[in-house]
Amino acid sequence: MRQRPSGLKKPVYLSDSMHKRLNTYALAATAAGVSLLACPPRAEATVVFTNTWIPITPTTATTNIDLNGDGVVDFVVSDFGKFCNSNTSRCVEETMKVLPQGSGNAVWGASTYASALSSGVGVGSQGKFQAGHELMANEEHFESSQTTGYRSRGPWLQATNRYLGVKFIIQGEVHFGWVRMDVAAAINGIYAAISGYAYETVPNKPILTGQKSGAQEQRKNAVNGLFNRHSPPLPVNVKNVGKSSITIDQITIKGADPGDFSQTNNCGHTLPGGGSCTIQVVFTPQAKGKRSAVLEVIDNGGGSPQKVSLIGTGT
Repeated sequence: MRQRPSGLKKPVYLSDSMHKRLNTYALAATAAGVSLLACPPRAEATVVFTNTWIPITPTTATTNIDLNGDGVVDFVVSDFGKFCNSNTSRCVEETMKVLPQGSGNAVWGASTYASALSSGVGVGSQGKFQAGHELMANEEHFESSQTTGYRSRGPWLQATNRYLGVKFIIQGEVHFGWVRMDVAAAINGIYAAISGYAYETVPNKPILTGQKSGAQEQRKNAVNGLFNRHSPPLPVNVKNVGKSSITIDQITIKGADPGDFSQTNNCGHTLPGGGSCTIQVVFTPQAKGKRSAVLEVIDNGGGSPQKVSLIGTGT
């Protein structure tokens, strides 16, 4: 099967005033059909999905996550509260974190935070995996003779159907996966639930957040004359032409067919003045005909999110 992607047209420039725009262009790619009988045997990628419901409350303390069911804990979600009283005030602080277990395990994030990813984000070797991406949500209630207050921080304070992007080690090899969670920070504590998780069984193979199957969908599409072949990565270049740094909070894919497109990037959380980064977009058609989605760059500037139209054709 052959694919004939056309290149993206030109770089994206971000102004110093943060009122930046992305030039809209189409990512055109095709995937030629190959009949099932004409195709030689090939290795099948399998995504293993676990449907579950695990409540997490301020009294839970820790919740273990074993992504591949081998009896080894891969990640721990902790939900701890503590008193921070002084002679003049009373204080209660609660913190939710995700803690990788074992050398090589890591969580997608920025700074000290674990990112709350939306559906359709490509989790792979280009993901933002570094040590210290642990904090999900933190809240503090304080009271003194002069004031009463509440403060909170973290990307998971109020999150519904959001995803932890994770990488972990199975028998010395890197695998990628996701954990879907709902989180709500309330006046009496942080409450959450894990509603499912999945991982890719092929080492170093990316997975989309929310993706629940691999080989099964591949076989179905083969019968219809389609394989889930990937287009070559096509670059979206982002450059800050100003002198001040900008903050990129999230890069994601939404729209009509977000599962047909995936992205990896090297942008990081901060783009300095004069700096640039690249978003690599891959088209993997799930059906015949025109497929479309929108690449969104969420930042701290005016007009966010910035959008790029993605269009591909599966044949």
